[in-house]
Amino acid sequence: MGSTRRGPMRAEDQRRLAMTMILEAWEAALGTGVETRTFASAALQAALTDMVEIYGEAAVAEMTDQLATRVRAGDFSCKAERGNPQASAGA
Repeated sequence: MGSTRRGPMRAEDQRRLAMTMILEAWEAALGTGVETRTFASAALQAALTDMVEIYGEAAVAEMTDQLATRVRAGDFSCKAERGNPQASAGA
């Protein structure tokens, strides 16, 4: 778990900070001319690569098997939700 000068960061605070940092990088990339679909694909590739390294292929395959249901349910549909780490906390 991450920490600050005040001590360990709660998981919720880490997710919020991580989402903020990702969105800032996303906006910076778009500002330099990177297309949204290109950045999104690269972000997914990076995330899945790290998750496989941490959790292993079988666990990540099981997690990603559930993504189709969540996409169809609209869990990722609202761009306004990007600023709300709770919207993707179950991911």
